[in-house]
Amino acid sequence: MTLPCVLFCVALLAQPLCILYTRSVMASAACEGARLLATAPSSSEDDVRAFVLRRLAAVPAVGIFHEGDWEVELSGARTAEVAVRVEGAVAPLPLFGPVVRALTGESLLEVSVEARERVRPSWLGGSYADWVSIWS
Repeated sequence: MTLPCVLFCVALLAQPLCILYTRSVMASAACEGARLLATAPSSSEDDVRAFVLRRLAAVPAVGIFHEGDWEVELSGARTAEVAVRVEGAVAPLPLFGPVVRALTGESLLEVSVEARERVRPSWLGGSYADWVSIWS
């Protein structure tokens, strides 16, 4: 009697832990991509997208962690505020599958993370060239 109860509790905890791990890797990759997009003006959006996708390779290609392709959206390159949005899908465990289908009508859970970075504060006047010319 105890063994089925313990296994049921482990199954209930496994899905949230897998989603939490996936979300934390996604958030880290989005933040690093936003910093790269904000501080490396010479890099193209394709380079930043490849950088983010490389960081997302830390998520195992198992349905309970991630299923399908990653969607990476970049915005604000070479502006004062940049944003990176990462979206993916997670297949629920069989215990959660019917509940997810009943609530959402879909067989996969959508997981998304967005990171925003401000390159320059709003109070800072002048351009980068103006500030550099002061010290040269």
